[in-house]
Amino acid sequence: MLNKMEKIMKRNILLLILFALPVFMLQSCLKDQSDTFNESAAVRMQNAIKSYRAALTDASSGWSLDYWPEGNQKYGGYNYTIKFDGQNADVAWEQNPTAVTSLYDIISDDGPVLTFNTYNDNMHAFSTPWGSSGGYQAYQGDYEFVIMGIQDDGSIKLKGKKSGNIMYLRKLSETSDAYLANIKKMSAQFNAVPMAGLKSKIGGTDVLIDYDLDNQQLYFTYPDASSNSSTEVTASYRFTETGLSFYKPVTIAGKTFQNFKLSSTSTVNTLTCTDANATDVVLASYLPDDYLYYNDYIGTYKLLFYKELEKKNPVYVTVTLSEGEYNKTLLLKGLNSNITLTLNYSVGKGSLTLNSQSIGKNGSNVIWLCAWHCGGTLTWDTAAGMISSWNKDKDNFVLTWKDNAMTTYNIDSYILWQLNASGSSMGAYTNSAWNIVGTTETRLRMFTSMTKIK
Repeated sequence: MLNKMEKIMKRNILLLILFALPVFMLQSCLKDQSDTFNESAAVRMQNAIKSYRAALTDASSGWSLDYWPEGNQKYGGYNYTIKFDGQNADVAWEQNPTAVTSLYDIISDDGPVLTFNTYNDNMHAFSTPWGSSGGYQAYQGDYEFVIMGIQDDGSIKLKGKKSGNIMYLRKLSETSDAYLANIKKMSAQFNAVPMAGLKSKIGGTDVLIDYDLDNQQLYFTYPDASSNSSTEVTASYRFTETGLSFYKPVTIAGKTFQNFKLSSTSTVNTLTCTDANATDVVLASYLPDDYLYYNDYIGTYKLLFYKELEKKNPVYVTVTLSEGEYNKTLLLKGLNSNITLTLNYSVGKGSLTLNSQSIGKNGSNVIWLCAWHCGGTLTWDTAAGMISSWNKDKDNFVLTWKDNAMTTYNIDSYILWQLNASGSSMGAYTNSAWNIVGTTETRLRMFTSMTKIK
């Protein structure tokens, strides 16, 4: 009986020990946690904010910020400089190197957040709405940034609160003016060289690169052997002091690249990768065979159009092309003493476009040269018109004209039209003093070609 009682007591004691173990372990864990986090979350946040504020103000020349508006970086990247003191930030950027001062703060909001909490013309340039028709969204830029931490190289990693884009503050080793001047120099150098695009051979693969200078995008197109089709990769870029850099690395044919050094002549841009294991990646600009430089267009021409839709009764008018805004526009004169037309020059394509445009006044009405599908629709959309192509013969220099495909209309002619002050149509403009030379009307039917005569 005693042995049985002893066994029961031993079993109960063992059970008590087993039940007690989790309690002791929990107490141990709580003690460890208490030792690790001996400060509250609020105190830790305030210490972090204090530390980041000290870091921001501890830069004698200030910081550069690579800034990327919009979540898909569709506007490209830009360079800012920021000098912080205890409460103010002096902000400049490549489009306005004159610093604007405003307040800033570091606040607690899902982590430490750097906020520019009073309006700053420079910092808020991409987040200020305008007008309507989508302008209320501005360029979806950031003025509040989650601070992700200080990196090994001393830069501060940020994340745009609105865009989600990763950006970096880096200590400047020169003045803001010097830094932004170097950026501007690279931008001007790259944009000044005429080019239809860039070419490269990457990892043995031929790659063509189209571009959008306005929104700072490169479009890489290369063959995909596995699908017998082409693959396109988009890279958003910003200019640096020595070239340009992509928002994120691009990988093609086993090569990964992001940063490039720019060298230029008057006719060629060359971008050489500076990243490890990709220094053999070189992008070089090229021009098409029928490319014409701006000054090639200046001269006297015989312009050909017709009096009838069926291209009957040709009319030849002697006109001149003279310099407008260099590398942007040329002026066409000779159709009528009252008419001067502005033609747009494309540095990238080497071509001209003649689009709808206002050319004069008739009382309170505006006289327009309207792009026209002869016998059908006309439009005063300033994107609509015709584009030139050259026959590649300098001894018999001929420009032919066709629809520029910027509208659904097939533009082949032009007509003078009137709009009132509110932009509504007031009908054809038929003043005989404005008739096209060689006709009795203010219409340029079936505009076909221009042959250079001197």
